[in-house]
Amino acid sequence: MTSWVSNSLEPQYPPLKAAVMATSLVSGLPLWLGFFLSVAAGTLAGNVTANIHNELKVPSLLTGILTMLYSVNIRVLGNKANISLLKESHLINRLLNATDGVLSAGAAQLILIEAVVTLIIVLLNLFFHSDLGLALGALGGNERMVVAQGANPKVLKIIGVGLSNSLVALSGAFVAQYQGFADANPLLMIDRGEIVFEARDSEKGNLTVDSLVKKNHDIRGESLTNDETLLS
Repeated sequence: MTSWVSNSLEPQYPPLKAAVMATSLVSGLPLWLGFFLSVAAGTLAGNVTANIHNELKVPSLLTGILTMLYSVNIRVLGNKANISLLKESHLINRLLNATDGVLSAGAAQLILIEAVVTLIIVLLNLFFHSDLGLALGALGGNERMVVAQGANPKVLKIIGVGLSNSLVALSGAFVAQYQGFADANPLLMIDRGEIVFEARDSEKGNLTVDSLVKKNHDIRGESLTNDETLLS
């Protein structure tokens, strides 16, 4: 969605938002407040990214790299490299407890994510049929036309990247609960995300169960091999 706003302007990666969610759960905050704070942190990070690009004229791709916020992740995690959520009550383990004996863990998680994604798609579809949504879409295609219509492209970029990053934040919050921990290292979170994004069927462009399971097993096998090498 960010590419609609500014061609190659990159959204933030999930670690900051996962860190906010994990810290909220460990601190005993309500689950809904943890989601809210994660999305708010993501929106703020997106606004900072857009402002750096707009005001400091930093190239769009470099802007996303500069604001990966590793040091901020450490601060949010309480000066720790990671936080475990294995003993915390969160949405995923509540769901698994509620569906125990009825659905498998994988099926329950899949249904939850499908429901969330479907709701987001419906809301985004409605938003992008509004005047503001159409303006954001036009901005990524032809910025000069948007300027000619009297809209401020800088403001639209801030709104668009903030909205895009809020969705990244929501995914980061779910990733932290699914993994059972949050880590300050962006590369670790990105590698786990590749399980989903690289498992797409190359011909149809859709996720398949077989490709998803195969990718997950490949990554787990590679990790075990690396661990054995280090131990030896």
